[in-house]
Amino acid sequence: MSAAITRLTLALQQVKYPGYTFHFQHDVAEAYGNTLFLRASFLSEDVKTKRVERQFTRKWLLSEHMTNSELVLLCAQGQNTAGGRVDRRATQRVEGMAP
Repeated sequence: MSAAITRLTLALQQVKYPGYTFHFQHDVAEAYGNTLFLRASFLSEDVKTKRVERQFTRKWLLSEHMTNSELVLLCAQGQNTAGGRVDRRATQRVEGMAP
């Protein structure tokens, strides 16, 4: 699986969605065995606290057999699942971006 992780890591480095950070999460869980997940994070207002905080998408189970294009499509799906609701003010404040 290490060759697949290397290949998918290189593909993931090419994926850019403004306001989102994608990363792999390696879990050793009884339910799944030794597995690799994709997860994204973004800054947005928390529903309860009303403060801008880092939010996380669900975990997406990856296959060592998936193609690079499938990984890119999964990133798009993860961004869409989060509603594409990145708090642009938070992004500007944190990254120093101009409005």
